[in-house]
Amino acid sequence: MVHPGRADDGTLAAVYVIRGESAGDPAFRARFARETQPARRVANRWVVPVLGADGEAAEPWLATAFLPVPSLVGAVAEHGPLPSATVRSLGRLLAEALTESRKPGCRARRCSGSVRDMSSPESDESGAFGHAVSPLNH
Repeated sequence: MVHPGRADDGTLAAVYVIRGESAGDPAFRARFARETQPARRVANRWVVPVLGADGEAAEPWLATAFLPVPSLVGAVAEHGPLPSATVRSLGRLLAEALTESRKPGCRARRCSGSVRDMSSPESDESGAFGHAVSPLNH
C-alpha cells in the first residue's frame, strides 16, 4: 500500500507500507530490512531519496520523496513518441542512476517495468520502491 505523507521538514513523501502475508513473512521482512538500509546510501539526482524506513514495525514501511511526475507510459500517451534525443538522454540518465545504485555498499532497489504512476498522492496502488526522477521535468 502506498500512502501520501510529509516529512518533518515538509517534504512530500510516498510511504510504502507492507501489509498482509508479506508483513508476517520473516524471510520477506529480513530481505526488506537488508534492502532498505543500502537504499538510503544511493545519492544521485536521478534517484528518489529514501527519507526513512522501519523494517521492524508491525507493518514495515519505507518513505521516499514524492515527486509529482508522469510515468513514462503517461508521458508517451499524452505527448506521443519521444524524440530520439530524449530517449538517448533517458537511457544515459538511467545508466547513471543504476551505476550509482551498484556502488560498493549499495544494492539496487527493485525496478519494475510497471512502476506505477505516482502523480496522484491519493493513489493507494502498491508499487516497487526505487522510482527514478523523470528528466523530462527538469
